[in-house]
Amino acid sequence: MFADLVGFTALSERIGSERAYLIVTECLKRLDAVARRHGGAVDKYLGDCLMAVFGHPVPLQDHAGAAVESGLEMLRLVDDYARDLELEVPLEIRIGVNTGSLVAGDLRGRAIREFHVLGDAVNVAARLKGRAPLGHVYIGAGTEAETRGRFDYRRLESMQLKGKQERVETFEVSGSQRSASGSDSLTGFETVLVGRERELSRLEARVDGLTAKKGAVVALVGEEGIGKSRLVRELHRRIDEADGDVDWIQADTSDGLRALESRLTEVAPGRRVVAVVEDLQRADAHAIAALEALLPRVEDQPALFLLVARPGGVESERLRSGLDRFGDRFEEIRPAPLAHEDTLRLLEALGDGEALAPDMLALVEERAAGNPRRIILGAFLAPALRSESERGEDRGADAERRRATVLFADMSGFTSLTETLGDERAYGIVAESLQRLDDVAARHGGTVDKYMGDCVMALFGVPRAIEDAPRAAINAAIE
Repeated sequence: MFADLVGFTALSERIGSERAYLIVTECLKRLDAVARRHGGAVDKYLGDCLMAVFGHPVPLQDHAGAAVESGLEMLRLVDDYARDLELEVPLEIRIGVNTGSLVAGDLRGRAIREFHVLGDAVNVAARLKGRAPLGHVYIGAGTEAETRGRFDYRRLESMQLKGKQERVETFEVSGSQRSASGSDSLTGFETVLVGRERELSRLEARVDGLTAKKGAVVALVGEEGIGKSRLVRELHRRIDEADGDVDWIQADTSDGLRALESRLTEVAPGRRVVAVVEDLQRADAHAIAALEALLPRVEDQPALFLLVARPGGVESERLRSGLDRFGDRFEEIRPAPLAHEDTLRLLEALGDGEALAPDMLALVEERAAGNPRRIILGAFLAPALRSESERGEDRGADAERRRATVLFADMSGFTSLTETLGDERAYGIVAESLQRLDDVAARHGGTVDKYMGDCVMALFGVPRAIEDAPRAAINAAIE
């Protein structure tokens, strides 16, 4: 998936580069979080364009659906972000998504911190992004085929894309036909539940305690990736494996909880029910009001409302602050970071038989800080973490005005090459070419900051100061 944020240049002219930089980088951080929440691995940034891969290097069963869901959420995020800031210049986004085979490798050197992927599928996604109007998601035929029936698509005229001999079938995504489940789509397998025995026991006790005249409200609160959705799935599995006299309802706040209210009325009188509301922090005032009207059912019905949320969200915080009125019917559970022993158990359960080297284990633990999702990502992205650690790079979080020269070198022909030679042979040729361009930039005092597809971005004058950056960049371009 390629997501291109548009508006930085115009915003810089209106409010200045520093303010525009902070606004755009914050938006890119939020887009990054969306991609990762749906199981994607953010491969690169190039300027204000983000490239994310779903299904590599982290296994993901529904990679196509996750990418499309991620794209739709990004459209909403940018729209809300720009509206909240009341920007003088619109900040908008266009997205291209494509599915297919790719070749992945580790182009080690000064520029590469994460895995690098190349292939026809990558190039088509980039071209589709370039063709998409602002505020739209364009996808290729492979993505449409794998997600058919789950999203609303509009078939467009086939497009002649740069480097492609044949026209490419193209679709526009107009919406989803299902509500987001809120489940954790990080991996295509179910990891073992570790370090959560206490929290699970508390949830099971609440279910067991449901009686005709006594329900309960549980707020399951924690940062992204701490294991909330995994706990919910495990509770659901155990309920299903038990005697089956408990109904399970899963809902989110996207429809104002109308579906939840409707399904609760269908539950037989006196029958126990668990109603899960995911992503409560995203709820608006209307959804919170609807939930507040439903919660009093716990006073005379065997209903457990399981409210799952990340910290934050003005409306959800207001709701949670008032839940104490339910007395002993209310409980808040906050999963703690995993201990060292549980981290080892989780890594062992990932199960490819290859243990992390002690230095990499220490690095993963340091970066993950006990967060299960980050631990899993760290295991799959260990080479990238090692490369980043070896570079010792710490650019800091603050914006800094520096005068520099930027060189973009875009190689053409890779798409045609892959059609002729196949992805694997073409990858070797292009990877070697990119490495040589890296060497050229270094000889002239520059630093290759990013690769994206078959494009190289090199910086002259930052982070390493040189006397005549423009002349060095031009000499590098000639060579």
